[in-house]
Amino acid sequence: MRFRSTSWMHFSPLYVSDSFDAVSAFFVSNPEATLCPIVDRTGKPVGFVSLQAFQRLISNPFGYALNQKKGVAGIMDRNPLVMALSEDAATVFGSIRDKSDLLTNGLILIHEDGVYAGCLNALGVFHALTEIHASMLTDLQAEIEERERAERKIRQLADTDPLTQILNRRAFVREVQSLVEQGAPFMCALVDLDRFKPLNDRYGHAIGDRVLKVLASRLSEMEGCQFACRLGGDEFAFVLGGDGALALDMAAHAQSALLSPIETELGLVSVGASIGLAAFPQDAADETSLMYAADKAMIRIKSEGGGIAAFDRRQDMSDMGAEEFDKTIIGAVKDNRFQPAVQPILDLRTHMIAGYEVLARWPDSGFSRQPSPKQFMPAVERLGLIDSFFWSMLNQALRWLPDGTSFLSFNVSPSQLTSHEFADNFLNALRRHGIPPERIELEITENVLFRNIDTSKQVLGKIVGAGVSLALDDFGTGYSSLSLLEELPFNKVKLDKSLLGKKSDSGVLPKVLTGSLKMCREMNLISCAEGVETSWQLEQLATRNCDLIQGYLIGRAVLCKEMTAPDLNVRAG
Repeated sequence: MRFRSTSWMHFSPLYVSDSFDAVSAFFVSNPEATLCPIVDRTGKPVGFVSLQAFQRLISNPFGYALNQKKGVAGIMDRNPLVMALSEDAATVFGSIRDKSDLLTNGLILIHEDGVYAGCLNALGVFHALTEIHASMLTDLQAEIEERERAERKIRQLADTDPLTQILNRRAFVREVQSLVEQGAPFMCALVDLDRFKPLNDRYGHAIGDRVLKVLASRLSEMEGCQFACRLGGDEFAFVLGGDGALALDMAAHAQSALLSPIETELGLVSVGASIGLAAFPQDAADETSLMYAADKAMIRIKSEGGGIAAFDRRQDMSDMGAEEFDKTIIGAVKDNRFQPAVQPILDLRTHMIAGYEVLARWPDSGFSRQPSPKQFMPAVERLGLIDSFFWSMLNQALRWLPDGTSFLSFNVSPSQLTSHEFADNFLNALRRHGIPPERIELEITENVLFRNIDTSKQVLGKIVGAGVSLALDDFGTGYSSLSLLEELPFNKVKLDKSLLGKKSDSGVLPKVLTGSLKMCREMNLISCAEGVETSWQLEQLATRNCDLIQGYLIGRAVLCKEMTAPDLNVRAG
């Protein structure tokens, strides 16, 4: 702020030759003046008489009389504070350490040529200082805010995953540590996506990144999920407040959100999600141990086919390492140590064994407890070994299949249906073994939507056209089964065992199951109920015209090499 911008005023100056009476007349004529400027004959300031000094001179009864004979030269201060109108007031005031005279008397202002221009009285100085201080405070506040914004941005960049814009591992660990220090119960959840790697490899990083961004957004927006974080790759984490059933319910909602299909430029795609939970302080007392416990639970449930698992010290701390397990899987596929087993399927219309479903077993795994398909199949898929695994199972089972009319049913991975070569390789395998296509059935789940539906339709259409039957497996467990029945050439629906429920007081099957059976009849689809374990279930299904059933009641899966009765066309006892 320049002095010309202050509230300065022009007071007519006095000359050195003027009398004492002239000074008195000046202050009477200019009551707002706090000093009387004195100039020489050229108009340049040479001194001043302050109002305070003048009042002291006339403060006693004889003051006026004693000083009346004195001229201006005898009472003036010859060291005036003189500033040019063009000077910066903030710089000038800042250079004056003691501002008491300024705030008492004010100062004299001059033009660029040094000629008197006016005065800035004491009140004007005060207002100028106030304005300068306010401006300085505003600038300082703006600078502080800018620095804070910059610091926040730096912290955000340091704490944020660059792809998904949610917290990164560093920030998540800090938040979990803070919660541990507070001491209130909570649960730590670690998420590993299922089937993400093949999606990323097949369709490219653009689709993979799109999936990661959408899933991150869903987690961050979900009520109850705190501190949503991307740990790295296809791994996420979040915190659930409290513990027990409520936390498990929130975890189930989170998993459901992750499983929902995602719109991409290639159409709808979906992935699975394995979630491991660990509770503070029951499972661990610090953030490192807590995340480790959640990770162990996640690895366990992922090996079992996916889902949600809470940390169990007895199970999770005794499992072998995931890396060692993967190495063992690779060797087992290479050496054809996985073997086919067959489970009978009963025709309720003829009470004959109509066929068998081929299931994979690992009888010589070398472990004290043989891994189940829910444990080893996800690893086979994740490691990209599903093709070698499938053709080994197919060839072993086809070599075993005896003469007759009963069928064999094989489960097919959705990833295989994205290859146009699959149909030719499959049909060539049937020809090599001399097996009519009519004796073979392929089962697929609605996860086929995870891949390109158009390619899947072409591949399956060629196989079905050769005479192979197509069954929709696990009907009733997903969200798009009905639309799939319209999209693909199915002739059979396998009703998931979850639809059977338990025997109720009313002694009837669940309405969803009876409705599904009715739908199959109306759509001319063969119905097959899985998981039948009681005679009551068998009777109820027979009454409602279910076509086929399988489950422990009919028979457990037996290794093909251990089958003693090769004839499949036998009547069920």
